[in-house]
Amino acid sequence: MFNSRGYQVFLIALILAATGSSRADNVLVATANEQPFAIVEVFGNVCSPDYGNSALVVDYAAEKAQKQKQQILPLVFNISGESNCPDSNGFETFNARFEEYQLRWSLNSLNSPVFITNGRQTSVTTLPQRVRNSINLALKTRPQRTISLGVKIKKQAATIFYDMDFYEPAVQIGIALVEKARSYTFADGRTGVLRNIVRNFHLYRLDKSGKGAVLIRVPAGLRADDIQVVVFAQKTDTGQIIAANVCRTTPANQ
Repeated sequence: MFNSRGYQVFLIALILAATGSSRADNVLVATANEQPFAIVEVFGNVCSPDYGNSALVVDYAAEKAQKQKQQILPLVFNISGESNCPDSNGFETFNARFEEYQLRWSLNSLNSPVFITNGRQTSVTTLPQRVRNSINLALKTRPQRTISLGVKIKKQAATIFYDMDFYEPAVQIGIALVEKARSYTFADGRTGVLRNIVRNFHLYRLDKSGKGAVLIRVPAGLRADDIQVVVFAQKTDTGQIIAANVCRTTPANQ
């Protein structure tokens, strides 16, 4: 029988030994997620006042999921390129992510924001009600693959260790550093809260060992308590996300 507590202790020890961590470093661990999950990718101008109403459905679903210990993981990509919007430095990377879906499914005619759940073509929508339906469907499907995670955050760098229970050649690993919430003043003067904003994002090919470690930038001003790291495995032929997990220090709705 798999001993998740024992594995968690082992993984922490591995991270500390591999990176020379000190007591001042932030070390986060997430054992293998065997529960249904919903990765909800949102592409749009997240700093537009009009975006807020569309995003409420995802924010509410994620908050409700935390209370019920479900894995609903929004990844909100700012593809507007506005200089005052976080993270404008990731504009090219975030647009490349959306273009990957556009080329796969010919999405050029859609208005933003666009919602995609677990990389499924049937989930693509701009309508909040359809997002709810896609999330509910995803949470009825137990994943056949799992990911264990370890994250060490030191100053403005995060080292992510992942361990898959499988290897498939047509699989890529997505790693998103997400800012959980921040106050924001929109161009029309209204204030609000931006949630689940992707601040850094990378895609990697899955190593044959099913394991790996990558170093990514943590934007200036963000602390470990401000962020969560989401890692997922995605089929490159169909786009389907087949496994996912998250490391966080506190619930995302706090």
